[in-house]
Parts: sequence; structure tokens; C-alpha cells
Amino acid sequence: MEDIEDKRDFKSIDEKFDYILNHYDPKAIVAFFRNNAQMDAVIFEVGYICGKYGPAKTADRFWFAFEEGYDFTITTRYVRNLFTKAQVVSIKDDDEYLNASKTLNAMLQKT
Repeated sequence: MEDIEDKRDFKSIDEKFDYILNHYDPKAIVAFFRNNAQMDAVIFEVGYICGKYGPAKTADRFWFAFEEGYDFTITTRYVRNLFTKAQVVSIKDDDEYLNASKTLNAMLQKT
């Protein structure tokens, strides 16, 4: 989200995020949850998407990728509720970028 081709002057992060969702209309949205990482931005984005698309469309679009051993109790209640509705995959931390890419590519091919 931080680096998009359109360099217009957005007044706020939610205005920029809304522009991205409207302009690109993503059919799959992957949220990564990492151990020992500050997840505030991800929680904001998940909440924003939930509000924008509503429960049915949100669950259809979301894919949650969790690092193995992620503590689910540190997320918000609405994110935990989404875990039961969205696609979920565990990402191992060994060679994490290669593994995440392969895992997500395989998941998206099934849709």
C-alpha cells in the first residue's frame, strides 16, 4: 500500500486505502500475521475491509497467513471471528518468503 504508482496527494491513510480498493478491486486479499511484529496496521486494514465489503464479501476475499506459533489471542475480536470464515494458512519461518510465496500461490490456484 505504501508504494503505488498513483502519486496523488491523499489527505489520509483511509482515503488512500479506499482508493486502492476501488481502483484495483482485489479478488483476494492476504493479511500476514507475524510473531514478534507490531500488527496495528494489519488490524486497521482488516477492519477497514470488513466495513467496506461487509461480512459475506469479506470472508470470500480474505486469506490469512499466520507465522507458525502465532498467538491468536493478541488480535481483536472481529479478526478472530473472521478466522472461522476466511481462508487460513500457516507459514513456516524457515526460508519464509519463498515458503509464503509457494503456499499462497498454491492456495490462490485453488480458487
